[in-house]
Parts: sequence; structure tokens; C-alpha cells
Amino acid sequence: MIAGVFINCAFQIGKGRRYLILSSDFIKQAGVDVPQYVTVSFSIADQSAVDIPLELELALRKDRRAEKLWSKLSPGKQRGYAYRIASAKRQETIEKRIEEVLEDIINTNEK
Repeated sequence: MIAGVFINCAFQIGKGRRYLILSSDFIKQAGVDVPQYVTVSFSIADQSAVDIPLELELALRKDRRAEKLWSKLSPGKQRGYAYRIASAKRQETIEKRIEEVLEDIINTNEK
């Protein structure tokens, strides 16, 4: 939580430091000015929880083979794929990434 606003995020590590990268939309929502010191509190998220974007969920339902292979992936791997889809802004990018993710799931598990 930052400035009373909940956020799901990860750290980026570089040069021996850890960075918390925040979007400009989040900074506005939290009412934070840059640069400004803020209090950040952490809690460990449920490590088995995966927020699957609706578009990916629908694509998996259409492709039973990919859906079955998806269920065998670790939650961490699922979160990585889900983030790849959720981070896309344009619909055409979302669709392209979904195709790539489904191909990757199938190709990785066929080896």
C-alpha cells in the first residue's frame, strides 16, 4: 500500500538496489508528487493466486489443449504470462501476445 492505495507490483533490482516502478496513473491516484518520500507497507501475497486477464481466460477456454497445459504450469509461470497480457495497452497487442503465449505454452510442453 502506498499513500493508502493498494497496489500489486514487483521489484526491479539494479546496481545492488531495489526499485519499485510505479505508473504515472498510480502516482496520480495515490496523490503523490515526484520526488516525494512516502511510507510503503508490504504484505506477502498468496503465492498460489493468479489474476488471469479476461482475454487470456477466454482464449484458454477456446483452446482445450492450451488450457490443460496452462493448469500444469506453476503459479509463478502463470503470473508471468498473465502479466505479459495485462501489461499490453492496445487491443491488437493483447491479441498478439495471447497468440504468442498460447504458442509458447504448447511448444514448451511438447519438448
